[in-house]
Amino acid sequence: MSLFDTTKGPSSDTPFPAGGALTSGMDAPLLDDVLAAAADWVWETDAQLRLVRLSPTFAAETGIPPDDVLGHSLELLLLRFLIDESELSCQVNALRARAPFRNLRLRLLDPDAQLTRHFLLSGRPWRDAQGNFAGYRGVGLEVTEPALRDVRESENRFRAIFDRAALGIAVVRPGGHISQANPALEAMFGYSAEELSHCGFTELTHPEDRDADRDAARMLLRREVESYSRENRYLRRDGSSFWGRITASLVPGENASRFTVVMIEDIDDRKRAEANLSLFRKVMDAAHEAIAILSPAGNILYANSAYGRLFGVPQGAVFGSHYRAYFPAQSQAILDRAVGPALLRGESWEGVLEATDASERTFPLWQRAGVLRDEYGRVQFYFAFMHDNTDQQLFEDELFDAKEAAEEANVAKTRFLAAASHDLRQPMQALAMFVAVLAGRVVDREQGVLVARIQDSVTALEGLLNSLLDVSKLEAGLVVPHQADFPVAAMLDRLAAEFEPLCAAEGLKLTVVPSTAVVHSDPALLERILRNLLNNAVRYTHGGRILFGVRRRGRAISFEVWDTGIGIPQAELKNIFREFHQVGNQGRDRRQGLGLGLAIVERLANLLDHPVAVQSIEGKGSVFSVQVPVAARAPAAVSPSQLQLGLARKGAAILVIDDEPDVRESLELLLESWGHVVLSASSADDAVRRLQGWGRVPELVIADYRLQNGDTGGQAIARLEVHLRPVAKLPAIILTGDTAPERLQQAQALGHGLLHKPVQADALRRAIDEALARGARAHRRAARDGSKAGARKSKAS
Repeated sequence: MSLFDTTKGPSSDTPFPAGGALTSGMDAPLLDDVLAAAADWVWETDAQLRLVRLSPTFAAETGIPPDDVLGHSLELLLLRFLIDESELSCQVNALRARAPFRNLRLRLLDPDAQLTRHFLLSGRPWRDAQGNFAGYRGVGLEVTEPALRDVRESENRFRAIFDRAALGIAVVRPGGHISQANPALEAMFGYSAEELSHCGFTELTHPEDRDADRDAARMLLRREVESYSRENRYLRRDGSSFWGRITASLVPGENASRFTVVMIEDIDDRKRAEANLSLFRKVMDAAHEAIAILSPAGNILYANSAYGRLFGVPQGAVFGSHYRAYFPAQSQAILDRAVGPALLRGESWEGVLEATDASERTFPLWQRAGVLRDEYGRVQFYFAFMHDNTDQQLFEDELFDAKEAAEEANVAKTRFLAAASHDLRQPMQALAMFVAVLAGRVVDREQGVLVARIQDSVTALEGLLNSLLDVSKLEAGLVVPHQADFPVAAMLDRLAAEFEPLCAAEGLKLTVVPSTAVVHSDPALLERILRNLLNNAVRYTHGGRILFGVRRRGRAISFEVWDTGIGIPQAELKNIFREFHQVGNQGRDRRQGLGLGLAIVERLANLLDHPVAVQSIEGKGSVFSVQVPVAARAPAAVSPSQLQLGLARKGAAILVIDDEPDVRESLELLLESWGHVVLSASSADDAVRRLQGWGRVPELVIADYRLQNGDTGGQAIARLEVHLRPVAKLPAIILTGDTAPERLQQAQALGHGLLHKPVQADALRRAIDEALARGARAHRRAARDGSKAGARKSKAS
């Protein structure tokens, strides 16, 4: 039976219709013409798989004469084509199993056209009328053009991938020769493709990794592995090295046609990150503080070894545990109330919490916690640094106790100075008043000189006591700066006029450099600072000169005092601003002061925020400087106004209250020598009794602040006002020798005039005139107010 038998044919499930249906009414010549015109070539085998029919198209497309294959097995036909051995073996097995096949790919070399032709062969078994296997029938089709087109497209896709891949790709031929390299590989190594073609791949591998890489390559070439991947170091053209991950796969072929595809990924950044991570872990584990990184839910993602030691927990048990597990209920409440909200606001939190360790020991835990968010503001993780704060807390407790002791000692020192100052000022006040009275009665020249010497001594002693008072005022916070913009020229002139005679008396040359600068400061306090610095320079300069002037320092003015004095040892520079500390006065010569001048300078400078600096060379001199900000703009010109001075009155009724007999007597004598009528008393009760027989109402009260039995001058004045019921506030002056900060604050709060003992006669006279003038104005206002009130009352009635 043949393929085109008209009486018997394959069953209905064959790829061809029944022979009779296919060839009915068609003679053999016509059928041959039809088959010759068909694009496919048709073939047929018998039951022994021998070829019994081939259409004319077969010879035209393959160039194989039909006689060479007809009568021979189908397997022989397949061997005339190029086909993989494995695929041929599979096909032979399919034929023996009488299985259909479809699109078996065959290739055939065409030497004339210098190309390879491609064919697709398909076939199905067919059976006779009795159902017995009768052979194969099938078709063959040349698909050279589509196959070549697919090859070109595949090559283009490969080339695009090859050229644009981020990985370095190379084709390595037997012997390690690089035949192709993509741009990424060229950039990775710094060689051009031409240069790489002359390199062996092994030459690019770091010497320390070559042997291991060769061993892996040999296993690949021996087909022991299909591919291999490893991490090597490679050498760039400039001699530098980098880490790369190589993946090599062998493409099978015969001898020279065999090659290896190598892909290299630059993992230098990853290796560096791994090294940094390793270093980070080593540093974290070496840290004394416990460090933990937490998930947004509070679970521990990472903790260093110190964390496990802090809580007495094995390192393996830390990871995954919850952060709150080591805090008792009261600490957890703080975490919820303070720590959590602060972190959610993007703030860090630092403080001490109670914590417990694995042995249930409770201890103070210092920690600083923070949060890290992603670019969308979502919490990525929390982190915390912590350590056992037990020792620190003990230290702080000891430090607090020491601070309290030092503060108590400082308070005791201030109280001692205040008490000593008060006790010294009382006889000093009496002495000053007696000297003032004596000065008014001396007519002999020699006695006048003697009284003047006594007056100088009193003045010097008063200066020493006033220095103590200044320190107490500053410590009490009673000195309030009133800063303004003002030119420094007038202040420089005043200080020059004040110190030129002093320098001349000491044989020193004083040079004051004029300036037109305008600064922002408290004029009085700044002048006091500069006066103390000039006094210090005069006191410790025994020959040479003193230079005083200003120097511009950016947006500040530096007032500088240069001297050629004894200088200050470097070891003493940090001590010179301490109270009672003097350099070069081992004998404590009181003519050189108490050592409070620079202490007052430092306190005033801190109050004004004016930095003070000192430089000195022992035996050659020193320079002190004070930096003051330059004024934003020059102050507006102010026309001078007439200063209203109270005219000295005589015959005023003055009540003196002081529990020191010498002070009362000296004040009484002095006031009477000025023409006033004086009544003196030792207390408020004594004053009330004496007023009953005096016959006058006091126009002014002068009272000591500290009286007997714990009474104060303010209380005495208040009792007198209750007793006298004056129409206006009773003018009063309080005298005090007490420099305790709290006493000064209380005295200032009373609103009366305040003078510090010992009071000089001129200062007392001015204070009396101002108080009497103030009292007279108050009486006039009270009288006018009373008249207006009387007139309104009369009109209303």
